[in-house]
Amino acid sequence: MTDIIFSVVIPVLNREFDISECIESLLNQNFPASKFEVILVDNGSTDNTLKIIKKFPVKCVSEKKKGPAAARNTGARYARGAYLAFMDSDCTAEASWLSAFGRFVKEREVWLAGGVTIGYSTDSALQRFLAVEEGPVKIKYNLYRKNFISSHNMIIKKDLFNEIGGFKEEFIAGEDLDICWRAERKDKKIELCSKAIIHHKYKKSINPNRIM
Repeated sequence: MTDIIFSVVIPVLNREFDISECIESLLNQNFPASKFEVILVDNGSTDNTLKIIKKFPVKCVSEKKKGPAAARNTGARYARGAYLAFMDSDCTAEASWLSAFGRFVKEREVWLAGGVTIGYSTDSALQRFLAVEEGPVKIKYNLYRKNFISSHNMIIKKDLFNEIGGFKEEFIAGEDLDICWRAERKDKKIELCSKAIIHHKYKKSINPNRIM
C-alpha cells in the first residue's frame, strides 16, 4: 500500500524556457517529499524540454496522441497517489500548494477541488484579459455558477477519475469542464481550496498552433 497522497501530473510540449521553474517549484514544496510524486508527460516536444526534465528527480513518460487530455490520462495511469493533482507546464506552485490541498483533504472528504490562479505578468492586453478570466473572482464564478474548476490547478480523487473514465481525449479544449460535469452527475461535490495557489505565465499573444 502506497503512502503517496498526491500524484502531480503535468502535460508538457516544447517548454524549454518554462519547465525548470515549474519543476523546481514542486521540488521546493513544504509538503513531505515522501507523500507526493511528480509525473511529467511529454507530448512530442522537439526542443530541449526532455533534456532539461532529465536533470531533475521526477518521472517522465511520453504520450504520442496530441492534446492535454491524452497526456493527463497517461500520467494518471502511472500515478500511485490517492489524488491526482493537475497543473500546467507554464505554471509554478507556491511552496504551500500541496500543503494547502493536504490540509483540505484531511479536514473533509474531498472528491474534486481547485485552487487559486494568479498571473505572472499583465504587460499585454491578452495577459490582462487572462488575469481576469482565470483570476480568483472568475474562479469562484465558474465554481458556483458552472460547477467548474480548471485543470491547471485541480485535484481529483483517483478512484473518481477512474470511475468516470478520465478526460475525454477527443476534446482539444474544455476537457476540464467536461470532467467536472461528469463528476457532478455522480453527485460529487466540487470545492475550492483558496490557499492552494499557483502562478500562471499567461501568453502575450495567441498561437493558433498551440494547445497546451
